[in-house]
Amino acid sequence: MTTFAHKTAALVFATGLGAAALGAAAPAFAQPAAEFDPQSAVGHWLYDSNGELVGSVYAVADGGRTVIVQYGTYLTPGRHLVAVPSADLAEVAGHATLRTMTADALAAAPATN
Repeated sequence: MTTFAHKTAALVFATGLGAAALGAAAPAFAQPAAEFDPQSAVGHWLYDSNGELVGSVYAVADGGRTVIVQYGTYLTPGRHLVAVPSADLAEVAGHATLRTMTADALAAAPATN
């Protein structure tokens, strides 16, 4: 589990989002949906390909070619905005998901203004 995941685990369980995970199976993150509109994901949580919460979708830019992602949550030190190609996002199990980037790669990515 990444440092980000450790820091946000308490937040997830405190908000009640983790309660379902205690008694239910984890969602399948292997099969992406056929089409994904990044604009529909703005304001929603963002997960990496391992199913770990990495931040949220902040905005869509460049006519939909680029997605601005916020790494972390309001409790995460070092949170910042990162530009990601929209082709790197997919909807998996009803969640916006990064196809190739992990939480650590997103944390290390340069910030955008």
